[in-house]
Amino acid sequence: MADILKSLGYEKVLTYDVGIIEWAADESLPMDKLPRYEKLVYPAWVNDLIHGKNPVTYPGNGYKIFEVSWGEPLQ
Repeated sequence: MADILKSLGYEKVLTYDVGIIEWAADESLPMDKLPRYEKLVYPAWVNDLIHGKNPVTYPGNGYKIFEVSWGEPLQ
């Protein structure tokens, strides 16, 4: 994906050259925890819900779908 973004002209593409396990184990590197990450679901889960199915972990009390981004918009 990084190569594709670079070929499209994006200059600020960062990648991790080590595996995520090694990176996360290095205490000098930043590692943020997403609050309430357990509320995130896979796209297939949302698709099932939208199409009237009842995903196993769905509590049955309504739902809200948000599109969120992080950082400055790419131009």
